[in-house]
Amino acid sequence: MQRLDLTDNERAILITVLRRLVDFDPQPLSPQIQALKAILERLEPQKPQPIPETASTGEPATTPGEAVSAAALLAA
Repeated sequence: MQRLDLTDNERAILITVLRRLVDFDPQPLSPQIQALKAILERLEPQKPQPIPETASTGEPATTPGEAVSAAALLAA
């Protein structure tokens, strides 16, 4: 089987189109969408995201949508 020789731009476009097809399909469990998900995973493997730390405390930083505990509010 022949491999596709894609430029970075062509690869990005292909990934974008596949992502839209997978994300907005009304039948996400269909065999076709599962196949597209597998192809997308090969084109763009997910890497584990490290948890960012704050510089001063060394504790994980909260994101804008993340809930803050009551203890954290009282400590502030």
